[in-house]
Amino acid sequence: MASDLSGKDRAQLAARGISADEALRQLERLRSPCRFLRLARPCTIGDGIQQIPEDRQSLLMDSHRQAALQGRWTKFVPASGAASRMFALERQADVVRLAEHLDRFAFYRDLESTAARSGCDLSELRNRRQHSALLAWLLDAQGLGYRDLPKALLAFHRYDEISRTPFEEHLREAARCFADSDRRCRAHFTVSPGHQSRFEEMLVRLMPRLRMETDVTPDVEFSQQKPATDLLALDQDGLPLRNEDGSLVLRPGGHGALLDNLDGLRGDLVFVENIDNVRHWRWQVTAEHWLRVLGGYLVEMQDEIRRSSPSAENVSHPNQRLEPMKPLLRRPLRICGVVRNQGEPGGAPFWVQEPDGYCSLQLVEQAEVDPDDREQQAVFAAATHFNPVFMALGVRDEQGRSFPLVDYAASERCLLTWKSVDGRSARVLEHPGLWNGSMAAWNTVFVEVPTEVFAPAKTVLDLLRPSHQP
Repeated sequence: MASDLSGKDRAQLAARGISADEALRQLERLRSPCRFLRLARPCTIGDGIQQIPEDRQSLLMDSHRQAALQGRWTKFVPASGAASRMFALERQADVVRLAEHLDRFAFYRDLESTAARSGCDLSELRNRRQHSALLAWLLDAQGLGYRDLPKALLAFHRYDEISRTPFEEHLREAARCFADSDRRCRAHFTVSPGHQSRFEEMLVRLMPRLRMETDVTPDVEFSQQKPATDLLALDQDGLPLRNEDGSLVLRPGGHGALLDNLDGLRGDLVFVENIDNVRHWRWQVTAEHWLRVLGGYLVEMQDEIRRSSPSAENVSHPNQRLEPMKPLLRRPLRICGVVRNQGEPGGAPFWVQEPDGYCSLQLVEQAEVDPDDREQQAVFAAATHFNPVFMALGVRDEQGRSFPLVDYAASERCLLTWKSVDGRSARVLEHPGLWNGSMAAWNTVFVEVPTEVFAPAKTVLDLLRPSHQP
């Protein structure tokens, strides 16, 4: 209802770049029942998921290399996640495990020297099982201050006397996989507003070593989630949630809001990975092999589509049977690596039944499936594969023009949940997930890749996995 918004509210929204019509649309959506997807069946090998024969992989890797030399690739990494979430250890047993294995973490030497400068012996704290004190040295400003850092800037991996952050590991991967003929590579990181200066400072420190050790110069860009993508929330009475001063509570709209950042790249070929999905160098060979395979597959499929999908000006194309397919072919393309399901939380590949009965290939999160529909929950649980966010994107048409990505998003796939906001229960809204609803109308191909490409670090204890250890 328009009466939900006062003149002061409208001014606040306008300052963020949010129209009153958009705010009212959000409120209507917040007050509506959840709209769940209808899963037809999980994608399986031969039914939605492809396997690429070994004898074809080298040819695809060569196609990837040629596109890289032409400067067509950009690496896109969502990197705004806070480190504090990694240390939210709810079980005392997890805190004990962290303390017992402290010297196996890449940040241990920095932690030890920082504590020693203040006269504190970490070994003594460990022997006395003073776990709270250990965590304080790790998280608080008197120590390493990890609580206030982005995950991207934590020490993840140890290499002899030095350690590397996820930020550095992604830059090195970009240098190895996307360097052009001028020995430059492009990488784009989305960061939170308060942390961009830290990224920029670290990049300045890293650049001489990266150039020397890789013979490649990274061209790095940063962007932040746009205020215009922030979303309203409702209180328990169904009214817009407000701050103590009466202003509207506006919350970041989830990683689906990054569609604007991806669109803003005006890129050509884009490879997407999460910031925490990095591996120690000894595990990188397999991951980078498949990165190049997927990249080459994208290039070859894009070329095939363009040969089969003439531009609007070329109406004399001899294969008239393709005419009805042209609108379907002329849209963004993504090649998504999927791994065998090993119980990790997250989305999975499915055949989704659309309202018109058509089935499409989609990545689906469990929150998008009706929790009260036992049959649909059973279909979701039967997924054989998992989305590790390891995907190659083609975002230009056959004439080199960037697709307007928002036109290919399913806005109805936004997520509705109840959360605690400043200690109050609130109904909150999130944009369709970046690789779920935001890419719902893309042409999608799922390709099985080895589980070695997936090495997430959602909690600090994940850094004890072999893929993160020297």
